[in-house]
Amino acid sequence: MPYSTAFGDHFYCREDGRAECGHVFLAGNGLPERWKSQERFAIGELGFGTGLNFCETWRVWQGLAQPKARLHFVSFELYPMERGSIAKALARWPQIEA
Repeated sequence: MPYSTAFGDHFYCREDGRAECGHVFLAGNGLPERWKSQERFAIGELGFGTGLNFCETWRVWQGLAQPKARLHFVSFELYPMERGSIAKALARWPQIEA
């Protein structure tokens, strides 16, 4: 379970990070509904963390977006994790590769 020593907190809930991302990030921002009819859509995120929000956004986007639609996802991270740590954090879920 990835843990941020800078914030004294886990990057996502222990039970199901993907479900949390779906509820908090995707549904919380109304993303699937907002991009369904868009040819281009941009997302700006503060705090890349493990990349879970990006990976889940991409997975859902691929299933719902119009065939020629484009997604632009920009994320900033003040305390970046090392690639190996991100890969380890995301290894819990099939269909996600770091």
